[in-house]
Amino acid sequence: MPQFSIHRGRLQAVIYQAVRARLGESRIHTGHRLGHFREDEGGVSAYFFDRHGSHRTTARGDVLVGADGIHSLVRETLYPSEGPARWNGAMLWRGAVDWASFLTGRSMVIAGGMAAKLVVYPIAEGTRPDRRLTNWAVVARISDGSTPPPNKEDWSRMGRFEELMPHVQRFRIPYVNAQALIEATPEFWEYPMCDRDPLPRWSHGRVTLLGDAAHPMYPVGSNGASQAILDARCLADRLRSAEHVVHALWMYEQERLPMTAQIVRMNRKGGPEGVIDAVEARAPDGFTSIDDVLSFEERQAIVRGYASTAGFAREQVNKAA
Repeated sequence: MPQFSIHRGRLQAVIYQAVRARLGESRIHTGHRLGHFREDEGGVSAYFFDRHGSHRTTARGDVLVGADGIHSLVRETLYPSEGPARWNGAMLWRGAVDWASFLTGRSMVIAGGMAAKLVVYPIAEGTRPDRRLTNWAVVARISDGSTPPPNKEDWSRMGRFEELMPHVQRFRIPYVNAQALIEATPEFWEYPMCDRDPLPRWSHGRVTLLGDAAHPMYPVGSNGASQAILDARCLADRLRSAEHVVHALWMYEQERLPMTAQIVRMNRKGGPEGVIDAVEARAPDGFTSIDDVLSFEERQAIVRGYASTAGFAREQVNKAA
């Protein structure tokens, strides 16, 4: 399957413009945080506050969809005893910078396995035809995961070169000078790789979960935002076709929960990049021919099995179309 890479801000802008066109500007509210909700036989009331705790507004609807991330208040309300997210001991650093294009100008580099990994790929045009806005990510295991992460799980904590660069120096990529690329990045961000165990159910009456609130997973296989989009498509279809909203939420959960639960577990083992881990395990000192280590058929089986589970397989896309 082809991969399309896009700057996250641009993707959000595309979605924002679609919402404006279809629902209207008046339906978009910023600076509101869900603080409490109450369900009754006729619907759900949601109470929103600003960052200082002052009540902003109360909204009323047929259903409440908790798409409020890994620290979801909706999920916490439904499962108050669950506890914090689980850290696997790995830290992720990510940044983007205008950089010289490499290989085809559309190529992606994935080097290393779950213990230490470097990913580099373009996400937008650059300042010149021979340059690209290039996204990079470095993952390194800094703990065995038996302790809480050093910082809260979010995307707003700036990374520090002195913590990152010792891990970058282990990579030698013939197509990209990874150390120079990262050193040229004016700012980047850190994130402890966390997820949560799959839930037994998402939907409780008129309330359900979606995206990271429902199934936070390690950022493997480009699946964080992708699975949220698939959730939203499925939920919209069920709400449109079901006779009652409660039944729609139940059908949505029946379709999406088992699949995403499997992806959460597969991502803990490396996802489609498990090919790299399998090669490293069989040939820790290197190899001359990859086919002598892991056959094409074995490599294809790993990738195709993941793509099928994640809903990325070509036959699934054709069926949906």
